[in-house]
Amino acid sequence: MSSSESCTGCLDKPLISLIVATLDRCSDVDRLLDSLTRQVFKEFEVILIDQSKDTNTQKVVEKYGQLLNIRYVRIAEAGTSNARNIGIGFAQGDIKAFPDDDCLYYPETLTNVNYLFNKHKNADIIVGKVCDIDGNNLLRKWPKTSRKMTRFNFYFMFSAVSLFSRSSGRFDVEFGPGSIYGAAEDADYLYKEIKNGLCLYSPEIKVYHAEEKTDRMPIGKVKNYSMGLGAFCKKNLEFPIVILFMLSLLYITFCLLLAMLNKRENEYNLFKMGLTMRIKGFLSYKRG
Repeated sequence: MSSSESCTGCLDKPLISLIVATLDRCSDVDRLLDSLTRQVFKEFEVILIDQSKDTNTQKVVEKYGQLLNIRYVRIAEAGTSNARNIGIGFAQGDIKAFPDDDCLYYPETLTNVNYLFNKHKNADIIVGKVCDIDGNNLLRKWPKTSRKMTRFNFYFMFSAVSLFSRSSGRFDVEFGPGSIYGAAEDADYLYKEIKNGLCLYSPEIKVYHAEEKTDRMPIGKVKNYSMGLGAFCKKNLEFPIVILFMLSLLYITFCLLLAMLNKRENEYNLFKMGLTMRIKGFLSYKRG
């Protein structure tokens, strides 16, 4: 499983386990860990699953050895979902989270997570919103009020980096970066939990993530996201997901036509790729 493992300050049982999968992004890991040193709530551990070939990330982790409760694990296998599943196996906390290595926590992030799980003792998952450094919305127009997540509304108010879970579930290793379908592992994880337990959205939880403009997104990422969505919809082929898939196709077709009419070639190519890969992901996924 792991080529090396080290643990600093792992004797006390934490309440929250932050599972971070990373690959050759030591500077991003440095910034994330630095943000965690400023958490008001201290009862948490970091489980960092490193898929890098070099030891640069390990050196960064060692810098925070006296400041954070960190378990460092190096693995040879690629894939974010596989790495997260390994991290879940090490987790000691009652609540698990899966921050990307390039996101940051605000000082009050885990304080609010702890408060909300104490307030909603039956909740299996609570999802927050993703913001810029000033706390403004990113990725989507996040709802301003808390609400229950259902099979019909979940896709419009979730992100893996702001998901906190009491579940013992695992990620499907066919989905996510480094896997056959390079995205939608978080949607698949959440959808399973919505069918089996209580999942909530709350704007009180905020996680920072760098903004990425749609028209500047690398075409490889567009391909991964789109294939992942198509495959996710095929795997979970139920009425709410059929609606989601059809709306997705209609939306991206509209964007494609608009880009063509306005002669925005770069956007046109991205939306064309998105449409093609959604269909390919749907058709190629083999349901068990």
